[in-house]
Amino acid sequence: MHIHVGQNMPGYLPGSDVFCVDFVSAAIDYLRIELKSLQGDYYERCEGHCAQCAEFEACGSECCDWCDVATDVEAALSHIADQDTYSRLTSGNGVVFTFSPPEGADVAHWIAFAEGDRNNCELNEDD
Repeated sequence: MHIHVGQNMPGYLPGSDVFCVDFVSAAIDYLRIELKSLQGDYYERCEGHCAQCAEFEACGSECCDWCDVATDVEAALSHIADQDTYSRLTSGNGVVFTFSPPEGADVAHWIAFAEGDRNNCELNEDD
């Protein structure tokens, strides 16, 4: 058994940028990095009427829709920081976080368990 970490984003093929790892901790690290990048992208799209958003800080209700979805990503990052993601994964379940930006399709970031040995995984880049 090994673990896949990936994302479903508009403009990307379903199998692109999927990481293949052996350990839950490595999967969570990859997921955290991808979520922080996504959050930064959302904050950069801020419509400019929320000064806090430009500083990548939590926004209030007066912020734009991009800041609101960036705050949703922050909730997922908190799930990771609070060890909730780790607990879920060590119990044998995968995890998925789905975000709905104000424009375009929903975006999902996920961790899933895969059958077989990582060395035989075609996504394994260590070969």
